Amino acid sequence: MFLLGLDSADWVCVLIFSFFSYLLITRKLYEYMEHYMFQHLMKDFVRTSVFEGVLVCIPALFVELIHKEVDHILLILIQQHSKCEDVDLRAALSRGISYLKLRPFKFHIWRVIPIDSSLTISFISLVFTYILLILQVHQVV
Repeated sequence: MFLLGLDSADWVCVLIFSFFSYLLITRKLYEYMEHYMFQHLMKDFVRTSVFEGVLVCIPALFVELIHKEVDHILLILIQQHSKCEDVDLRAALSRGISYLKLRPFKFHIWRVIPIDSSLTISFISLVFTYILLILQVHQVV
């Protein structure tokens, strides 16, 4: 998947970095702008942040759907293997089963960040951590 010349791993990282850049400039905006203008900018910020947060979590949803489909394929192969009478077909099914067990479907960003359901949970926890950090820093100053 290419979007503006970026592959999918770079695209997800750009979304995450832009989300946190919006988060970090919010405090400076509050200091320099009047209250009503800040409220308008916060509404835009929340809309943009929710949109980018959803975009970050969509690949994890698709990967989980693919995991479910691969598990279903493995179940079908195992059922066919147990019912099969032909030796050659049974050997091919056995190779397919061992291939799916040895090489399960995994997708990583830069071979470090796994794209699965844990991405959504870790992203949400990271967002809440930085929101709490910004609120605490704002109260101290």
